[in-house]
Amino acid sequence: MTTALPTAMPTTLKLNKAVIDRLSLLRDKPRSPGFHPSELHRMCPVFHYFLEQARAGLGSDNPQPSFDFFIKVLEWKARIFHPRLRLEFEVGDAIHQMVQYHLGAIGCLWGVWQCPVCDATTKPGHMPRVMVEGINGVQVADAAPCYSCNGVNRRMKRPWTYLEPRVRDEEWDVSGMCDGDLRVPRHQLRAALEIKSINSYGFSEQREPLPLPQHITQASTYAAFMGVDWLYFIYVNKDQVSKWKEFLVPADPVALAEARRKMTAANKGMAMQQPPLEARICSDPREKTARECPALSLCFPDYKPAASFWDATADNTAVLGGTP
Repeated sequence: MTTALPTAMPTTLKLNKAVIDRLSLLRDKPRSPGFHPSELHRMCPVFHYFLEQARAGLGSDNPQPSFDFFIKVLEWKARIFHPRLRLEFEVGDAIHQMVQYHLGAIGCLWGVWQCPVCDATTKPGHMPRVMVEGINGVQVADAAPCYSCNGVNRRMKRPWTYLEPRVRDEEWDVSGMCDGDLRVPRHQLRAALEIKSINSYGFSEQREPLPLPQHITQASTYAAFMGVDWLYFIYVNKDQVSKWKEFLVPADPVALAEARRKMTAANKGMAMQQPPLEARICSDPREKTARECPALSLCFPDYKPAASFWDATADNTAVLGGTP
């Protein structure tokens, strides 16, 4: 017997809209101090300088200006990253964990593994595995039981969780989490691993070839501080996760040198308490990147932007690509 819905009951609760609405009201938390490899490719040393100055100012006798600047930065990021993208990022995180587990299961990922049941951790190494009998009697490696919880972890879909290695360098003030320390014994290969989830259009490489330049900079930074010479990229098609594109490439010294140039400029500015304006990535405040930057008024203090894009042609010459 089927019970009919009351006439006043809606046929859809629009829960997706409710989730997106909630996410749209949440501000991201500021990232930790220092340089992050994932941001180095597009990082502006001047913006980094003002961000770190504001961070230091939060503990001063007059924290209001610093607090206001941080709010501007978080609102700027909220405009760039639509609330729907937060859900996309969560899907990407799940794909990362899936790939890491399967690489561990075939004995290619090195590091610390954690039991998802009791949180016990292993010593650095390959994922704990045992040999079991598979289909047609073939021996195959499978996840080993956790000794701390008497193998209860084996009931989980992924019995071991990979703890991403933290890259930290005090001299350069770099911190980040590498996707993995890839070690393939049969090829005597060790590489910094980067896993990227990407939609079908990006996966097809119609717009630009893979691996992307910003990913090469990020992975080259990890590789430098890990002491390895190779990068291994796995691009997973989010629309069909069984399809991967894989690239083994050497670390890029040019990309690393450019990243270090930016970090050096930012550190020099902070040491001298002067914004390193000669290293800013925008040469004109009318550029689109500059106009959208929350540090525009600090970086170009004499620039007075028009009330709107169309109000003053002269102010928008660089954006329009012509002359007034």
